[in-house]
Amino acid sequence: MFPNTEDQLIISDFILALNSFVSLDDN
Repeated sequence: MFPNTEDQLIISDFILALNSFVSLDDN
């Protein structure tokens, strides 16, 4: 999807952050 590995890492961190935020919001 993204040719740049750094972009993949940034996207992964962003998704993890979103998941954490949703989990906190869920409680």
